Amino acid sequence: MVFETTASAIPPLRHGNRIIIRQSALPVKSLSTAMWRLEFDAGDFWLYNNRMVPSFADNKRTPSRKPHAFWRRPRKALLITALLFSIGAVYWYNEHRTIPWSSVFSPSYWLSRYQGDDMFEAENALLWHGNRQIPEVAITFDDGPHIDSRAGILDTLKALGVHATFFDVGMRMEQNPGLVLRTLAEGNEEANHSFTHRRLDEVTPQDRHREINDPDIAFFRITGRHLALLRPPGMRYNTAVLRDTHEAGYIVVGYNAASGDFDKQEAPEYIAKRTIERTENGAIILLHDYSGTAAALRAIITTLRSRGFRFVTISQMIEHLPARPREAAHAFQRIQELHAENSISIKTRTTGTSR
Repeated sequence: MVFETTASAIPPLRHGNRIIIRQSALPVKSLSTAMWRLEFDAGDFWLYNNRMVPSFADNKRTPSRKPHAFWRRPRKALLITALLFSIGAVYWYNEHRTIPWSSVFSPSYWLSRYQGDDMFEAENALLWHGNRQIPEVAITFDDGPHIDSRAGILDTLKALGVHATFFDVGMRMEQNPGLVLRTLAEGNEEANHSFTHRRLDEVTPQDRHREINDPDIAFFRITGRHLALLRPPGMRYNTAVLRDTHEAGYIVVGYNAASGDFDKQEAPEYIAKRTIERTENGAIILLHDYSGTAAALRAIITTLRSRGFRFVTISQMIEHLPARPREAAHAFQRIQELHAENSISIKTRTTGTSR
């Protein structure tokens, strides 16, 4: 294409403003780049990205694009590297994290952690974590007692000199009272995990009351003792659930080191690896009373012990909390003891009167 024009936007040259513009026949890599050759009486120029560049008419070379390629490619490489690093960091944290993702981005969580209130919530009597300054952990088991796994778990604990806390389901206690008695006889701790393993935040108030209270009735019939700790199935709760557990006198126990063993087909090696990677000082480890977990338990205990951790029950962990959360837990327990004493006193007076 050849045409003549007067370029008013181009400053006057010594030899006038009359120019000839020819579109370059050379290949252009970017559609956003337009290259035009401006032929002046004073010499040829390329109009390149709205800039006039000498055309070097002696050898007809076009302006080099190397500076642009030099700066563009490192930026892309840097962005790709940053993206891959971010994905890797998220994956690593997910495998080692000790708090849920919802808490990671919660300012209120970090404020409570800074104040030391993230271990025990006094308002709801909710235990989330042990003392971060002490290399101890609490191993807990949910969903039992199962005939095909509880005995193996107890054998390993006894052989390694470790005590754990078992959050058992009430109806399974009734089905396997011998396992409950053995669990206690070997120094372990029993706790409430509902009566039929229903989600407490999905049932009616009447059913929720039975799910919370009936396991204690079953446990008392077997042992003559009462339960003081509770973990809702699936750790599912709402305000109504916490109100009912509080009124029933339970400390609700969460967890912060999940083993991922809720899938009964999971390999013992995976269960052990995931548990070990997520354990820190004061961790409450969530395991299940399943056969795969029983097979992984020895590796979990021996590895954590080699790293300097010792093992405690949940009740012992409460005793080792820092002063503020420990005193809050003790205050709640004292109130429950007073309620129990008053209840016994009322029942005694009622019985005497009826006679």
